[in-house]
Amino acid sequence: KYSEALELHLQNSEPKVRQKTVTFLGHLGEKAHPSHAAIVADRFQDSDPAIFAVTAVALARMGKPGAAALASQLGNGQPDIEQQVACEALGRMPNFGAAVKHLRSLTKRLQDQGNTRRAAAEAICRLTSLAAEEALDLCPDLPHQLVWALRDPEAPVRAAASTALAHLGKAGVEAFVEVLEHAMPSKDDEGSLRALET
Repeated sequence: KYSEALELHLQNSEPKVRQKTVTFLGHLGEKAHPSHAAIVADRFQDSDPAIFAVTAVALARMGKPGAAALASQLGNGQPDIEQQVACEALGRMPNFGAAVKHLRSLTKRLQDQGNTRRAAAEAICRLTSLAAEEALDLCPDLPHQLVWALRDPEAPVRAAASTALAHLGKAGVEAFVEVLEHAMPSKDDEGSLRALET
């Protein structure tokens, strides 16, 4: 009955009622029933921009179910603005351990449009600062993906990627050095180049 009442409030024709219901569930945070996260995530489709904004904030407070609901907004043809907001919310989750579990979903967004790409890079940067070892365990190829992001045309993406690499310590440095070694000519190549020049 409790869940049914919440669903009715979330489908109310009055935007203020829907907004207050989402905000209430956000205040419950991880005490909310796990099923409520999926119900709240439906408000990403709400016609009222204010409700769209509080939806991401509410889910970010709802722990593992909230993180899963946010990650479900990434990809699958969702509008760019939804994906951007979902990335930002994952990066700002108080329960960052729940967000780190969805790091692979975030790294896939490094290939997206400008705002989503930036939001994903910044979320990865924050999560690696808080849980570098767990990030590497869950996503071993993360350092190499971040190195490629250093070539991004957008300065905020490059800045977030370089900082995230620093957070990863030795693994980040090794990935960066590996790319440099491939990019720089070997001694044999240098000799060949000089021979061609003469």
